[in-house]
Amino acid sequence: MKNRWLWWLLFGALALLSMDFWNWGKERPIIIFLPFWVWYVMTLTLVFSLSFALFAKYEWREE
Repeated sequence: MKNRWLWWLLFGALALLSMDFWNWGKERPIIIFLPFWVWYVMTLTLVFSLSFALFAKYEWREE
């Protein structure tokens, strides 16, 4: 049961981080030919994918 709440917390935090309201309208530098927001979204997607892969491997129950 404890692991279940940790997964809820992790995925909830990732969902909140996906709403990038604190950078709205700000100009950020370009890093390696891509804007900052592209790197932010790519990193967030990678973290979400790895989290879901770990969840599916260790917590997914066949019923």
